[in-house]
Amino acid sequence: MINFFQNQSITNINPKAAPFRFKNGWVLNSEYNDIVKDCFAFSNTGSYQAQFSKFLKNTKTTIKNWNKANSNNSDCLKNLREDGKILQKLADDNPGSTEIIDKFFSNQAKLSHELYINTINHKQKAKVDWLTKGDECTKFFHAKMS
Repeated sequence: MINFFQNQSITNINPKAAPFRFKNGWVLNSEYNDIVKDCFAFSNTGSYQAQFSKFLKNTKTTIKNWNKANSNNSDCLKNLREDGKILQKLADDNPGSTEIIDKFFSNQAKLSHELYINTINHKQKAKVDWLTKGDECTKFFHAKMS
């Protein structure tokens, strides 16, 4: 096994690049499972180690791109809150409309789900930062969370 690593040429290492970190909130997103399944459908050429290495690299790249495209959770929360206010006003104006009430509860379920994912991501980020930075809580914590 040592020979395997000694024979590998290390060419594309960027010491300033941030390491890839898995976010627990990704698992709750329905698109995440599809991404991993699509990345797993790789070609069967080469050894098992080479196939697995290709799978990991492809998955990492795909997830990073997907995360960049979908990382603006604050806009989603803002839109869901605004839609909830509008639907609340419509439900108050039309108390017998089941369609508006159903849309309101659907919106509230989506908002609750997004807030839960946001909470999971904040807990994970706070734990990682606390483990690396130590217990310098107040100034550091508030700077990271604002």
